[in-house]
Amino acid sequence: MSNVLNNEERQFREACLDLAVEFTGMGLGVYVEKTGEPGELTITPNSRSRFEGFCKYMHNDPHRKALCEADHNCRANTASDEGLQLCHAGLYNYTVCYQVGSRKVVLIGGQTCIEGQEAESEARFNEFADGENLPADERAELLRRLRQSKKIRRRDLHHRLKRPLRNIGNWYARYLEMRRNFEETITNVAHDFQIHVTALRVDADLLCSDLEAPGPIRREMREEARDLFNKIDRLRDVVENHLLGYLEAPRFEYRTIGPIVHGAIEAYRSQAAEKGVRIEVDLELVGNRSPEIEMAESYLGRAMHNLVQNAVKYSYHGLADRDRVVRVTGRVEPRHSVVGYQISFENFGIGIDDDERELIFQRGYQGRRTRDEYRPGSGNGLYFAREVIYLHQGQISVQSWDKGSAFLTRFDVWLPYEQPKEQR
Repeated sequence: MSNVLNNEERQFREACLDLAVEFTGMGLGVYVEKTGEPGELTITPNSRSRFEGFCKYMHNDPHRKALCEADHNCRANTASDEGLQLCHAGLYNYTVCYQVGSRKVVLIGGQTCIEGQEAESEARFNEFADGENLPADERAELLRRLRQSKKIRRRDLHHRLKRPLRNIGNWYARYLEMRRNFEETITNVAHDFQIHVTALRVDADLLCSDLEAPGPIRREMREEARDLFNKIDRLRDVVENHLLGYLEAPRFEYRTIGPIVHGAIEAYRSQAAEKGVRIEVDLELVGNRSPEIEMAESYLGRAMHNLVQNAVKYSYHGLADRDRVVRVTGRVEPRHSVVGYQISFENFGIGIDDDERELIFQRGYQGRRTRDEYRPGSGNGLYFAREVIYLHQGQISVQSWDKGSAFLTRFDVWLPYEQPKEQR
């Protein structure tokens, strides 16, 4: 899923790193993590181009390159203070650490030898070479390149590495702090705005219901009320679906699916009651409890809200012979040997034409049948829901059947219990 702030942070991180590379003339990397999550080591092409003979030769072999990257990540992850580190193959790096909220930031680099400490470098290299059982010719070539690596005197460390890394680290840490404050502000604004818009929407919905009686004046007032209702829905969609793109990247944790679904249902139960629509729920339990699913809870919860709201909003509520019910069901369903859970959202209403069953998931699309009896929103609710389901490696589909007095429409959402390792 596209995340504006994540892209901005990545670009700022790379710009800071390239600036540090220009200051030092050396290959550098920046490692960023969140508490309890794997970190990410960034090395820009400009930084990689500064790697000298030893590192370049090491990285020509995919296996050795993977070992180098794993070693960088491990040392950055365990670093807690500023200072020199000796890599797994014999070169020295300098690290500078920062803690910004839940994020740990480590600038690491140098790929150099320290004058007077060549023996320590060669001893570490010999450990690496023995562990990898390097052939004699390759061992000799790597040792030759190690001895030719750039050397720094200890008294030059401050000017060549410490000061540039500290300056760049301070800039990046300040940026992350500003970003964190911005995220908190946006979250608070979105929450407060949503509360007031939801209350306003209920009032507008009641006004529309009060004006259902015939009459020329009421007809004109009803159209104005529906226009107001439509504008309120658009405002709420902006808060719920647009601003979410600026929030923190999704974090996956194991959570029971039942409370997520029930929370969405309760949010719209009063709205359904006002329309004369009842909500029926039947979620299959596993061992007397709702199954646990690895999920980004806030994102998946918002998707469930959108699907319940959609079912309530487009349910018929006028004629006595129409079924006025929204059914939400859940059951365990393996797919292609992957254990998962399917949640279905059914309602009787205006239906969806066959040629629109894929179009309704596009950003900004509004079904043609919503232009008559019902007021369209921004057209982003189902788009956001599908993006979230795909983020969870799940599937979403829709079917609609003509039942005479109404169409039965069903959205099926399937979610795997566990996310792939690279998704976590």
